[in-house]
Amino acid sequence: MMRLEIRRGEKGFTLLELMVVFALIGAISVAFLMDIGSSMGKTHAVQHIRDIHALSRAALNMESALKATTDSEVGGELVIKGAFPHGGITQTNNAFTAAIGTSITVSWSKAAKEVSIANAGVPQGDCVELLKHIDVSPFSRITAAAGATSTTLTRANWPISLATAASTCPADASTVTFVMKI
Repeated sequence: MMRLEIRRGEKGFTLLELMVVFALIGAISVAFLMDIGSSMGKTHAVQHIRDIHALSRAALNMESALKATTDSEVGGELVIKGAFPHGGITQTNNAFTAAIGTSITVSWSKAAKEVSIANAGVPQGDCVELLKHIDVSPFSRITAAAGATSTTLTRANWPISLATAASTCPADASTVTFVMKI
């Protein structure tokens, strides 16, 4: 059988030394966990920005689908078949607006923490054209109730998962606004 021998003059760790080592390990662990928490917050902010860009691209794609089908004159400006009406797309105050005689706007507010899509005077069904350009992963099943003149959809938590009864915009010359809390 082996015997444990401690020679004189050799010392093990004292209780105080062990406590200092454990305190250092604990402090390092806390600092590491706090860093992970702030990284996760930044990741969510980046994801919100990506989702806002997805909405903006949807508005741009929608306008691309609404190019002139014939040579015509719009607001005194000649529009050649396949071209955008004069003005194209404007970007002001965190909003993209398609200048087509009707208004399709994607806007966002950092202070209010919301993103919205609004279309005014867009014929029934055109809103669906806009929505089909939106990636369904962050905005699954965003729809407006049929016949409503204004529909606002909100949810306090991310990701958004919204659904209502119908999948078309209201009748002509009405306004639909989708508001998503981010």
